[in-house]
Amino acid sequence: MPIHCYASLDLSGIGPINDSVGGVTVVPQDSFAMFSAGEAFHLMGNQAMAFVRYRDTSKVDSSLTRMNHQLIYMKSFTKTAASKVIKKPAMIGDIYNIAMKYSYTDIDLSKASFIVSKFLTIGTGEFNPVSVPGKMVSGDDGYSEYHIDEKKFYETILSVYYNVIGTY
Repeated sequence: MPIHCYASLDLSGIGPINDSVGGVTVVPQDSFAMFSAGEAFHLMGNQAMAFVRYRDTSKVDSSLTRMNHQLIYMKSFTKTAASKVIKKPAMIGDIYNIAMKYSYTDIDLSKASFIVSKFLTIGTGEFNPVSVPGKMVSGDDGYSEYHIDEKKFYETILSVYYNVIGTY
Protein backbone atom coordinates (compact mmCIF):
# COMPACT_ATOMS: atom_id res chain seq x y z
CA MET A 1 0.00 0.00 0.00
CA PRO A 2 1.55 3.31 -1.01
CA ILE A 3 1.93 5.87 1.76
CA HIS A 4 1.79 9.54 0.77
CA CYS A 5 2.69 12.73 2.62
CA TYR A 6 5.21 11.10 4.94
CA ALA A 7 8.07 12.92 6.61
CA SER A 8 10.83 11.94 8.99
CA LEU A 9 13.55 14.11 10.48
CA ASP A 10 17.00 13.12 11.66
CA LEU A 11 17.40 14.66 15.11
CA SER A 12 20.66 16.32 14.02
CA GLY A 13 18.46 18.68 11.98
CA ILE A 14 16.75 20.23 15.00
CA GLY A 15 19.51 22.78 15.61
CA PRO A 16 19.87 23.97 11.99
CA ILE A 17 16.09 24.18 11.48
CA ASN A 18 15.76 26.03 14.80
CA ASP A 19 18.45 28.48 13.70
CA SER A 20 16.79 28.99 10.29
CA VAL A 21 14.09 31.03 12.05
CA GLY A 22 16.57 32.91 14.24
CA GLY A 23 16.20 30.62 17.24
CA VAL A 24 13.21 29.87 19.42
CA THR A 25 12.33 31.21 22.87
CA VAL A 26 10.81 28.70 25.28
CA VAL A 27 9.53 28.93 28.84
CA PRO A 28 9.81 25.51 30.52
CA GLN A 29 7.27 24.53 33.16
CA ASP A 30 9.87 22.61 35.14
CA SER A 31 13.57 22.98 35.90
CA PHE A 32 16.03 20.60 34.25
CA ALA A 33 19.58 20.68 32.90
CA MET A 34 20.37 24.37 32.20
CA PHE A 35 16.70 25.42 32.13
CA SER A 36 14.73 26.96 35.00
CA ALA A 37 10.96 26.72 35.37
CA GLY A 38 9.17 29.89 34.30
CA GLU A 39 12.28 31.54 32.82
CA ALA A 40 12.39 32.39 29.13
CA PHE A 41 15.35 30.88 27.30
CA HIS A 42 16.28 31.62 23.68
CA LEU A 43 17.45 28.35 22.14
CA MET A 44 20.13 28.34 19.47
CA GLY A 45 21.76 25.37 17.74
CA ASN A 46 22.23 22.29 19.90
CA GLN A 47 20.39 23.92 22.81
CA ALA A 48 17.17 23.20 20.91
CA MET A 49 18.02 19.51 20.69
CA ALA A 50 19.03 19.46 24.37
CA PHE A 51 15.66 20.98 25.29
CA VAL A 52 13.53 18.50 23.31
CA ARG A 53 15.57 15.38 24.14
CA TYR A 54 16.21 15.76 27.87
CA ARG A 55 14.77 12.94 29.96
CA ASP A 56 15.28 12.10 33.64
CA THR A 57 15.06 8.31 33.57
CA SER A 58 14.89 8.15 37.36
CA LYS A 59 11.29 9.40 37.17
CA VAL A 60 8.39 7.22 36.03
CA ASP A 61 6.83 10.07 34.03
CA SER A 62 10.05 11.10 32.26
CA SER A 63 8.63 10.30 28.82
CA LEU A 64 5.59 12.50 29.45
CA THR A 65 7.79 15.31 30.74
CA ARG A 66 9.99 15.07 27.64
CA MET A 67 6.91 15.11 25.40
CA ASN A 68 5.73 18.24 27.23
CA HIS A 69 9.10 19.90 26.51
CA GLN A 70 8.68 18.90 22.86
CA LEU A 71 5.19 20.41 22.73
CA ILE A 72 6.42 23.64 24.34
CA TYR A 73 9.17 23.77 21.74
CA MET A 74 6.91 22.96 18.78
CA LYS A 75 4.35 25.59 19.77
CA SER A 76 7.08 28.21 20.10
CA PHE A 77 8.83 27.13 16.89
CA THR A 78 5.53 27.22 14.98
CA LYS A 79 4.65 30.66 16.30
CA THR A 80 8.15 31.99 15.56
CA ALA A 81 8.29 30.48 12.07
CA ALA A 82 4.75 31.66 11.24
CA SER A 83 5.52 35.26 12.21
CA LYS A 84 8.68 35.22 10.06
CA VAL A 85 6.97 33.57 7.06
CA ILE A 86 4.11 36.09 7.17
CA LYS A 87 6.70 38.89 6.86
CA LYS A 88 8.81 37.04 4.27
CA PRO A 89 6.94 34.21 2.47
CA ALA A 90 10.14 33.10 0.67
CA MET A 91 11.34 31.83 4.06
CA ILE A 92 9.23 28.72 3.49
CA GLY A 93 11.75 27.69 0.85
CA ASP A 94 14.70 28.55 3.08
CA ILE A 95 13.38 26.46 5.98
CA TYR A 96 12.38 23.64 3.62
CA ASN A 97 15.83 23.50 2.00
CA ILE A 98 17.55 23.31 5.38
CA ALA A 99 15.10 20.65 6.61
CA MET A 100 15.68 18.56 3.46
CA LYS A 101 19.32 18.05 4.46
CA TYR A 102 18.04 16.06 7.48
CA SER A 103 14.73 14.65 6.21
CA TYR A 104 13.09 11.96 4.15
CA THR A 105 9.76 12.94 2.64
CA ASP A 106 7.65 12.85 -0.48
CA ILE A 107 6.36 16.37 0.22
CA ASP A 108 7.96 18.71 -2.30
CA LEU A 109 8.46 22.46 -1.82
CA SER A 110 5.28 23.27 -3.71
CA LYS A 111 3.13 21.05 -1.48
CA ALA A 112 4.93 22.28 1.66
CA SER A 113 4.27 25.90 0.64
CA PHE A 114 0.59 25.09 0.07
CA ILE A 115 0.27 23.41 3.49
CA VAL A 116 1.99 26.31 5.26
CA SER A 117 -0.13 28.92 3.46
CA LYS A 118 -3.34 27.06 4.42
CA PHE A 119 -2.12 26.76 8.01
CA LEU A 120 -1.50 30.51 8.13
CA THR A 121 -4.71 31.62 6.38
CA ILE A 122 -7.30 29.07 7.53
CA GLY A 123 -5.82 28.08 10.87
CA THR A 124 -4.81 30.27 13.74
CA GLY A 125 -1.13 29.97 12.90
CA GLU A 126 -0.66 28.01 16.11
CA PHE A 127 0.17 24.38 16.75
CA ASN A 128 -2.60 22.80 18.84
CA PRO A 129 -1.81 19.16 19.58
CA VAL A 130 -4.21 16.60 20.99
CA SER A 131 -2.93 13.99 23.45
CA VAL A 132 -4.22 10.55 24.29
CA PRO A 133 -5.67 10.82 27.82
CA GLY A 134 -4.22 8.49 30.43
CA LYS A 135 -1.54 8.20 33.08
CA MET A 136 2.01 6.92 33.41
CA VAL A 137 2.61 4.14 35.92
CA SER A 138 5.48 1.90 36.89
CA GLY A 139 4.85 -1.61 35.57
CA ASP A 140 5.57 -4.89 37.35
CA ASP A 141 8.86 -5.14 35.44
CA GLY A 142 9.99 -1.70 36.65
CA TYR A 143 9.48 -0.03 33.27
CA SER A 144 7.15 2.90 32.72
CA GLU A 145 3.79 2.10 31.16
CA TYR A 146 1.18 4.48 29.80
CA HIS A 147 -2.36 3.42 30.65
CA ILE A 148 -4.99 4.93 28.37
CA ASP A 149 -8.25 6.19 29.83
CA GLU A 150 -10.44 4.46 27.25
CA LYS A 151 -13.60 6.51 27.91
CA LYS A 152 -11.75 9.83 27.58
CA PHE A 153 -9.82 8.49 24.57
CA TYR A 154 -13.09 7.68 22.81
CA GLU A 155 -14.43 11.16 23.62
CA THR A 156 -11.21 12.69 22.27
CA ILE A 157 -11.50 10.76 19.00
CA LEU A 158 -15.08 11.93 18.58
CA SER A 159 -14.22 15.56 19.33
CA VAL A 160 -11.33 15.59 16.85
CA TYR A 161 -12.76 13.61 13.94
CA TYR A 162 -16.52 13.99 14.07
CA ASN A 163 -18.78 17.01 13.74
CA VAL A 164 -22.47 16.92 14.54
CA ILE A 165 -24.26 18.20 11.44
CA GLY A 166 -27.82 17.95 12.65
CA THR A 167 -30.21 16.24 14.97
CA TYR A 168 -33.04 13.83 14.27
